[in-house]
Amino acid sequence: MKSIQSKINLYVTASLLILFILLLYNIDRDMNKTVIPLSKDLTNQIVKARAGEITNWLDERTNEIKLIGNQIYYSNMNLIEGLNYLNFILKYNNTYESLGIIDEDGIAWISDGSKFSIANREYYREIKEGESTFVISNPLRSRSNEIDIVIMIYRLPENISSKFEYISAAVPIETIKDIAAAIRLYDGGSKIYDTAGNPIGNDDEDIQINEDIIEFSAPIEHSPEWTIVFKVPEYRLYEGTRKIQSSATTIGLLIGGALIVLLTFFSDSIVKPIRKIQEQMRIVETGDLTVRFKDYRKDEIGDLQKSFDQMLDKLYKVKYEKREIELRLLHEQINPHFLYNTLDTIRWSAIEYDATEVVDLIEALSTYFRIGLSRGKKYITLSDELDHLESYFRIHQARFEDSINYKIKYDESLIQSRVIRVLLQPIVENAIYHGNKNNQNNNFKIMINIYKDKDMLVMEVKNNGEKIPEEKLILLKSILSGEENQDDRIGFGLYSVNQRIKLAFGDKYGVDIGNENGWTLIKIRCPLIEGEDDYDKGFNSR
Repeated sequence: MKSIQSKINLYVTASLLILFILLLYNIDRDMNKTVIPLSKDLTNQIVKARAGEITNWLDERTNEIKLIGNQIYYSNMNLIEGLNYLNFILKYNNTYESLGIIDEDGIAWISDGSKFSIANREYYREIKEGESTFVISNPLRSRSNEIDIVIMIYRLPENISSKFEYISAAVPIETIKDIAAAIRLYDGGSKIYDTAGNPIGNDDEDIQINEDIIEFSAPIEHSPEWTIVFKVPEYRLYEGTRKIQSSATTIGLLIGGALIVLLTFFSDSIVKPIRKIQEQMRIVETGDLTVRFKDYRKDEIGDLQKSFDQMLDKLYKVKYEKREIELRLLHEQINPHFLYNTLDTIRWSAIEYDATEVVDLIEALSTYFRIGLSRGKKYITLSDELDHLESYFRIHQARFEDSINYKIKYDESLIQSRVIRVLLQPIVENAIYHGNKNNQNNNFKIMINIYKDKDMLVMEVKNNGEKIPEEKLILLKSILSGEENQDDRIGFGLYSVNQRIKLAFGDKYGVDIGNENGWTLIKIRCPLIEGEDDYDKGFNSR
């Protein structure tokens, strides 16, 4: 049989080798079939997006010029008022090189005070002879500052009282070129070309690349058939993928080698402590619960060692405590028949002497022992448990000649539910003894509330007696939760009830204690074991 260590080394080494081969194969295949086409598609999308930006920019200018023209038209401005309004626009908008008004004779009245005829210009004839309301010219040189511009012309609505026909705007071509040149990929370059294939703006310099190049182009809408073209060396598209392949191969070899070396040490450090735990478990199988680990590792194996020791501690503790509880219960179970016969003889004697109070006390004591012993049965009905508790109250009141102010509240639908016998009486006795020592509190009360919480039966016992000190409360919680040994630091009754519930149903159930709004509250949680009979639901006082 192969050891775990040799299996780990073999499986991991083989897995790494197979994964490395598959990795190299998939990288090469995906690069050629996916990454490179994806890079081309992505580049093409970027070029189209840049063309869309230019289109949007032109649309924005178009809408602005239309708004300016409509304002002049609908305000019925004359030439002077119109030029003043255009100068006002230019004062707050530096997008335009100049604005102008064109009359019916093709004379352009410019905002800087100049005027000239554009009747023979191509863009003027296009809007004059055509039906379009808006025309953009090809690039031309500005007369005022010698920069490349495009002219945008908007046809004003027909107006009999005015000789204005168009609004013109000169826009620097450099702004459009900057938008196109903003593509920064693979050391390539982008420009805008007209229908003749010439770069706009009298920029005849081209990208000088000795290697083969790939071009990506996209038309610019609402322009004079311009096209944005991005040129990139072909090798640059493949350069990144080749670097990834080379890096993946190098890193894969280094990581694989390092993992194989480290695996040898790691597998040894994991398998050795597992073997030690295996040896300890074999000793426990023989019945020896005293074996323990001396030193714990500071990792998950150490946690496993701690859990193993804690499990042995609990097993030893449960074994011992179960024996102790069983012995005590055996001591409590004195001969019931002899006890019942004796009590019955005393009762009849008391009846002969008309000692009613003695008769009641004997009946309460008989009920107390009958239900408490229950012929050794582990489970009784909740109704019997409450009868047992009330018998205890009657005996206590007769013994100490005082009246205990108590109230029992319960859900009647639970009355035939099964519970472990003698759960409430030890808790109530503990509450009386510790909560009202020497009967000094005349307002001492005990409240008992029994209800269903989902699949649990909850029994609450609370009293308004002496408050438990915080340090004592922490100790009680710690002992009841099993974090500390009992060591006779709490009463056997409270501890016994908690342990009997946990032994019967598990750690989910048991007893909890705390202070709540001036009351000392003890909660008993048990699984809900339904009775055989059905009762009307609702809370009743007993």
